[in-house]
Amino acid sequence: MQAWRMVEDATNHLSKISRDFSGVCGSATTFIDHLNEKLAAEDIAISKSFTELQSTRCVVPANQQHSFEVSCYNVICDKVLESMRTRFATHGKLYMQISCFDPNRFEEILASPEKIKFDAISTAVPEIDGPVLREELISFASSYRNLSRGLFDSDDETLSSAGEEEPDFSDSEPSACKPSMKKLCCQKCMSCAFKLLFQYRLCSSAYENLYMAYKYLITLSTTQCSCERCFSKLKILKSRLRSTLTQQNLETLMLIAIEKEVSLSIKRDKEKIIDRFGKTSAELHSLLLF
Repeated sequence: MQAWRMVEDATNHLSKISRDFSGVCGSATTFIDHLNEKLAAEDIAISKSFTELQSTRCVVPANQQHSFEVSCYNVICDKVLESMRTRFATHGKLYMQISCFDPNRFEEILASPEKIKFDAISTAVPEIDGPVLREELISFASSYRNLSRGLFDSDDETLSSAGEEEPDFSDSEPSACKPSMKKLCCQKCMSCAFKLLFQYRLCSSAYENLYMAYKYLITLSTTQCSCERCFSKLKILKSRLRSTLTQQNLETLMLIAIEKEVSLSIKRDKEKIIDRFGKTSAELHSLLLF
């Protein structure tokens, strides 16, 4: 929610200054004057001769400031604004509705439940019924504090022991829900809310639409700050390869990487190497030098 507000503020600010070239130009002129005052007291060496011939036939527009405003300043501002609006503004309504599932906003939702609508989510996921999801979220928010206190306090040890058996492919970054902390769950994120629904088996009874919504939302990068790192298949493969390679293979790969020139020369003279290796025994001679 806060990140979306920052994007909105940045877009609005860029929209204001995109056509305020005179204000930006005045600020730039003030900065240049201040810098010139600082540089006036310093000795700057300037070469009197140039290594390359300088062209004196450059075309200078009649109004250089206006030309810069039209061909450079306006073009850059328009491209930046268009990029931000295309990437973020088109999904602004969806981001606002996703933020309602954050447990930190449950008190705000209970204070004004009539403002909650999930039409964008139901459009993105047709299996979810928007009005039913709204009623389920209000009911879940009203009982979340009591449910979370009873569940997480009693199941910390069980979840911690289960979490230690799982392979850890993520980096050593701080997280609100890691077994190494005093409590496994922070009770203030979407992942904790999803765990609560799963542990109480509420996914098939009272909160079917809510469970489905959380299941979709926690896989989005907008709800998980390290989503790409956690779900990176390449990272899992690298960790797997590092744990299965033997020391002998690692040393060989290291030598190939260090002695790159030798490996390239071997590729060029591979026929000579095969011939020399084949002459070491009669069996190899029959197999390689046929």
